[in-house]
Amino acid sequence: MDNFKSRLNTENGIEITSVGQYLEKIKEISEDKDGFTLFFRGQQTEYWDIQSSIFRENKLNIEHKLMKLPKSKLPLEFSNNCDAFDLMTKCQHYGLCTRLLDITTNPLVALYFACKISGPQLYENESEQEYEELEPWGIIYFKTAYPYYSYSKEVQIVSNLAQYNLERENDLKDILLKLKNEHIITNEDYNKWIKKENYNEFIKIIQTNYAVIPTSNNERTKRQSGAFLLPGMFSVIKDTQNEFQIYRSCRSLKEEFDEKFFYVNGDDKESILKELDICNINESTLFPELEHQLNYIKESNSGGFDAPYFEKYDENFLIETKKEIIQDVNPNFENEIMDYINSKISNKVISEKIKDSIISTISIDWYKKDSILSQMKNNITRLLIAVSMPMDSAKFIANDILNNAILLYKAKGE
Repeated sequence: MDNFKSRLNTENGIEITSVGQYLEKIKEISEDKDGFTLFFRGQQTEYWDIQSSIFRENKLNIEHKLMKLPKSKLPLEFSNNCDAFDLMTKCQHYGLCTRLLDITTNPLVALYFACKISGPQLYENESEQEYEELEPWGIIYFKTAYPYYSYSKEVQIVSNLAQYNLERENDLKDILLKLKNEHIITNEDYNKWIKKENYNEFIKIIQTNYAVIPTSNNERTKRQSGAFLLPGMFSVIKDTQNEFQIYRSCRSLKEEFDEKFFYVNGDDKESILKELDICNINESTLFPELEHQLNYIKESNSGGFDAPYFEKYDENFLIETKKEIIQDVNPNFENEIMDYINSKISNKVISEKIKDSIISTISIDWYKKDSILSQMKNNITRLLIAVSMPMDSAKFIANDILNNAILLYKAKGE
């Protein structure tokens, strides 16, 4: 049961069934937001938490190394003029885990990411005794916030603090001095915050999460109306000498977003993606890189068909021979293979899916095709693993079922 997913509580959710309906809802929540900006985050599965990649990958303890190494290892890519936040955004763009969380100011971009197909997952049904294989719902979270920019003092403080080795030097006074010497804060700031009565002002800065609109220095950020949530999650602890130490820490960022959210039923994802394509929101327009351009061309051009399996020419092999093969198959095959599968596993739903997988793959001479056999075996194994069967057992039973299916398929009916 641990592998089963539970549906999201939709008490605060707004179901989206079309682009038009979604925009109407966005219009409603956008009213009376003068001076503030709406930020959105789309996620393709309902059960994902909201966390920065460095939190998800448990690398927060080496964050300072990850932020320092790019400049030393790749000096041509990361110039000395690249400030701490710009470095972080570039690392994020190219896949290095950072404390940044991708968000956007364009609600349609968030809807696109929420509608991306994740692939079926196992969900508890209402009786909680069986499961259903379903496409996850997509989720769009949003928040209203005052926008910060990369040059904002608060953003620069948190970004530079992310580069410091807080295991070696984490005293609040030392941190303030380092920020002053590196010209991140002014002398005036330093002289004010170095006094204990003003510590709280600095602590508030490093414990606030900022919605940042970056400098549009790459094409993908421009196309996606990209922004970032920069978490200032630094814990501050007073020691026995009444001094203050700063430590890295993390938690879910879900609390940063409004309690309300939008969600898309898995069955509606494809239809909404088609509507977004009409609005010029698709893989090609959001991702400028060549591989995404070519993938969009491939996926948006239908008309493919299953090619016939290659066989070398044999002048003695007549079409009638293949007709005889069709006539030779066991007319009771479907019932007999179902009985055999049920003798091996007790889950009726899985048994039905395995039978359907085998039946749907049957074609002339399929029992001779290694690639088809391998595909069928993998499909059966995956279904067995989905109900918590160990890998070795799943492979053994899948092979046994497949071998029996070959024998039954060619057996003469009574």
